[in-house]
Amino acid sequence: MSDVFISYARSTAAQAQAAAQALRARGYSVWLDDQIPTHRAYSEVIEEELESAKALLVIWSAEAVKSQWVKSEADRARQDDKLVQMSIDGARLPMPFDQIHCAELAGWAGDTAAPGWNRVLASLAALVGAATVAPTPAAVSAPAPRRRHNLSRRVFLVATAAMLVVAVAMVFWWKRHDSATSRWHRVLRRFNLTKRWTPLPSHALSAWSTSSKAACGRAVI
Repeated sequence: MSDVFISYARSTAAQAQAAAQALRARGYSVWLDDQIPTHRAYSEVIEEELESAKALLVIWSAEAVKSQWVKSEADRARQDDKLVQMSIDGARLPMPFDQIHCAELAGWAGDTAAPGWNRVLASLAALVGAATVAPTPAAVSAPAPRRRHNLSRRVFLVATAAMLVVAVAMVFWWKRHDSATSRWHRVLRRFNLTKRWTPLPSHALSAWSTSSKAACGRAVI
């Protein structure tokens, strides 16, 4: 089922195609007789499409007013109250179509800004409903720059690495300090000096452990 059925004479085929293109661009589905399947009877398909269409746009011309097909299609639409008329050459309309308003579009070749064409669109909108134009795909926006994100990540990684280095250094210092303190207490206990000797400060203790280890060993022996 189509929204708009276009009826025309062969001499105005170019205008019919222009009208169909303009209507499709606005979201209407359009039927023209060039869409008849090759395996179907001409009259049978036209009757089906004419019956199911929501509106019929007839393009009147000097040839169209003499065409039995155009007048028959227009009369069927008139009886169903879905006829929209436009004239492209000012030809006198046959009865009873001269009693219905017709948009004058003399020499029209597809200009969608023409006042007469706007009247055609208004009539179609009243019969079919407002056109639904398919939305144009939105342009895909370019990804936002990630420089700031990458900078923050680098800062985080550097800070984490620095914290790990400090933690490892503190653990290493603590182990060395604990080892030196243990050796010092072992020496004091060996000579029974734990109650009479005040332990050296940690920095002195570290110096003692590195420079006097061999001497203390000989003294103990």
